[in-house]
Order: sequence, then structure tokens, then C-alpha cells
Amino acid sequence: MVILFFITGVMTTGHANDNGVISVMGVFEHTAFVLALIAQLGVVDPPAEPANEEAPPAPVRSLVPFPHPLITEVLFAVPGSAGDANGDGRRHATGDEFIELTNPHPEPISLTGYRLTDRHGGGEGGFSFTFPELMLRPGETVVVFNGFEQQWSGPVGDSNRAPPAGNDRFHGARVFTARASSKYIALTNTADFVLLSSPHRVPIQVVVWGQPDPAPPADVPLIERVTNRPEGSVQRGAANAPLEPHPTIDGKPFSPGVPFVQPPRHADDSPTEQPAPKPGS
Repeated sequence: MVILFFITGVMTTGHANDNGVISVMGVFEHTAFVLALIAQLGVVDPPAEPANEEAPPAPVRSLVPFPHPLITEVLFAVPGSAGDANGDGRRHATGDEFIELTNPHPEPISLTGYRLTDRHGGGEGGFSFTFPELMLRPGETVVVFNGFEQQWSGPVGDSNRAPPAGNDRFHGARVFTARASSKYIALTNTADFVLLSSPHRVPIQVVVWGQPDPAPPADVPLIERVTNRPEGSVQRGAANAPLEPHPTIDGKPFSPGVPFVQPPRHADDSPTEQPAPKPGS
């Protein structure tokens, strides 16, 4: 089959082979017209226009590598007033202590076998909690309370079994109790640490305050120190942000279940609508 092309006064011929592919012979004055014509015949697609879409923002890099969770809040010194962190109606200097962790990664992670300990390393009289089988979705949060003499509402798990669902009283976070059997099994207010270890007992992260004895392991990849005793918990503002005293962020003593807390927005911070300019101005 022979196809005749008439473009800007120049005639050329094209031959189609048995497979339907057209070969064009001749000289064209306007190559763009030729490409467009061939594209209409279904042989060649025209060049794609460059995309004008903005690239998505880069994800915030976490302080811990995948697939480890991140400690996002610690309440080790329960405030004397407004210290009822678990919301059972009364403040308890030991039972209301808690440690919050979050999955800061874009993929699910397993918490099974991860362990939280204090300076006693899980020994007699020390705080220790090992997570049961649990998959944590991206951005999902867990809160581990000391649990001594505490009452609970909503689903709550322990080291034997994870809660079946998130707890609405704690912003949908999975809530656990360590079921401490004594008021002396607690984090020390003045000098202690919380160590997160992997299921293979490899140190991942430690939060330290004061000068605990013994000191935390020196080979922990992420060591964070609390320099002043806060009137509440220490908390993060983002997955790559340092721990800060919670009251200095938003004026609240703690927020179990909220992994990243932002300062409150005041009315003066909101954008105001500017009046339209007058014609001719």
C-alpha cells in the first residue's frame, strides 16, 4: 500500500509493509506536521508534554531507622495536681506514669518482643514491659502505663495480649498496663532512664534524666537527655524533633495517645482577609 502525503506543497510517499508499519520517504519542510500526521495514523505517539505538577514533599525522617518504633512521650514525674494521666478519676504517683511509642515509618512494623526497662534492667524491683504480638500501622501509637492500682475504661492490653482495638479515651491509641505490683516499681523522678530494646535485646533508644546509677548503656544509637525536671511529661513535636517539657509546648501536663504535639494556634496567628483595593488605586 502506498500513501501519498501533501505537506506545504511537497509531496512524498509512504509504504506500509505486511505488519502495517509505514516508512516515509522524502523531504519535509515541517517535521512537526509529519509527526502529528503519523500520530493520527496510530503509528507514533506525539512527544508528551512536560509535567507541570509539583513534586510531593519529602517524608520526615525519623530519629530511629525502620523497623523500630520511636519513644514519643514519657511521664516519669506525675504532677501533684492534674496528674490523673489514665483518666480513672484520681492521681497516682506511680500508676499514672506512662511511656508512649509511635510507628514513625510509612510501613507497618511489629512490636512483638520489644522491651521497655528502667535503670534496673528488668531486675527485681525494676520496671519492665515486653510487648506481645502486635502490628503497628504507620502513625499508630501505643501507650504503656505503669498500671499500679489503676482502673480502666475501654480496651486495655498487657504483656500477654494486645488490646483488640484502639482506646477512644486516648485518641485511638493502643493502651497497655504493665500491671506493676508495688508502688516501688516505678521510674525515679530525679535520676533514671527508659531503655527501648529490640526483640533480640539490642538497645535502640534511651531517654535519660538526672545521673542514674547505673548509667544507661553507652552503645545505644539514640540517647536523649532531659536536662530539667518538667512539670509533666516530655513530648515531641515531630518524628525528628527532640523531647521537650510538655507544658512548654501547649501548656498541658501530658497527652497520652497524641504522638506529636503542636503549640496552640491563637486567633492572632490566623490569616486575615485584606480589603480589596479600590478601583484606580
